[in-house]
Amino acid sequence: MMRPAAPRIVRLWIVLWGLLCGIVPSAGASVYLNEVTVRGDEFVELYNRGPGPVVIAGWRVEGVPGGAFVFPAGTTIAAGGYLVFDTPGDIFAPAGGEVGLIDIFNVTRDRVFFGRLGSAPLPEEFFPLLATTGPSLARAPDAAFAVPPPPSPLGDGQVWTLDYTPTFGLVNDAPNPMPGRDVVLNELNLGPDGNPDEIELYNPTADPILIQNWFFTNGAERLFVSVGVLLPFDYAVVTLPPSFQLEAFGLLYLFSQDGTRVDQLGYHDGPPLLLGECYGRCPDGAGPNLGFDWPSSGGFFTFLVMPCTPGAPNLGCDPTAIPPPGLEGTRRAEDSIEIIPSVARERCQLRWQGANHATPPRSLEIIDLSGRCRARVPVDSEGVGLWSNAGSGDRLAPGVYFVRSFDGRASGRFVLIR
Repeated sequence: MMRPAAPRIVRLWIVLWGLLCGIVPSAGASVYLNEVTVRGDEFVELYNRGPGPVVIAGWRVEGVPGGAFVFPAGTTIAAGGYLVFDTPGDIFAPAGGEVGLIDIFNVTRDRVFFGRLGSAPLPEEFFPLLATTGPSLARAPDAAFAVPPPPSPLGDGQVWTLDYTPTFGLVNDAPNPMPGRDVVLNELNLGPDGNPDEIELYNPTADPILIQNWFFTNGAERLFVSVGVLLPFDYAVVTLPPSFQLEAFGLLYLFSQDGTRVDQLGYHDGPPLLLGECYGRCPDGAGPNLGFDWPSSGGFFTFLVMPCTPGAPNLGCDPTAIPPPGLEGTRRAEDSIEIIPSVARERCQLRWQGANHATPPRSLEIIDLSGRCRARVPVDSEGVGLWSNAGSGDRLAPGVYFVRSFDGRASGRFVLIR
């Protein structure tokens, strides 16, 4: 029995009605996501860059993972106009995911990756009827000022930020994010031994920086910094109250006093910490500065497990450094990957060696310097795989590449030459 074609007929009538009324259909439309709240009361704002009004009846806003909201018949958005709506129910993932704008032809018109699944930050809860509403996730700059770039988990944090004065229906007023501008999150002590959590800040510049009233957020609440001036190449340690838990979402964002986001880290899937261990940057102040999970934060490359050294240079960056008394031998051996040859022209052999795992991973990933996975190499039962540039669909240019296991517990690197 043939299935009824009602949904397709409805979509066709929507398009024909839009054409008869002189309204631009979905093809060629320039409608973008512009402001979102994802926890508490869920609101979405769209902006239409033109050139004319757009019929968005039958379009949907979709949360992945989560649900979807479909715009009812007769919904349009004027050129240069904003459309704000409250999604019925909870359709967005509270710890992070995707928000997508999908048209009637099932084409994704726009999306943003936030929280645990992307570099756009995770906003706190939003309750517009309360005195403290919480922030929104907003484009900065507003979509009215610049054509939004293609969405990307690694890049969305460059153009999305938190707006602590939400402006639904108006131009976004949040400062443009400037990741890596100056002060960085340098060391995180998650207090596994029952002690309070700590955050170490580092100033890698030659200028003193006033950081009083800067603030952190972990996606659940804000905490303001009481320290005054952070001197050049100096450290500041902030002891956190019990209510502010670094483990809340495994995410941490740093904002300057005017609301500019200057740094962030994701560590929710990082290696477990032992007594006296912290997550730290290597060398001090190193990027990347748009991390949302362990790999994108530089895990095993510039973001490591190391002995806690609050207020002092990170020991993990110096292989000859001596751990503090009592911590010798506490670090477990890591799985490793050997690349043969380490300076290759067209191919190399990858050898996984397990220190903590008896069985090898299913595959190994080739990662470029931007953190993008360029190839996945299957390995045999002994943990051995062969990568060939000639057989790769995404041919690699000469340069430095990293190799890691899919679980992030092993890594290596090689240099590709002509």
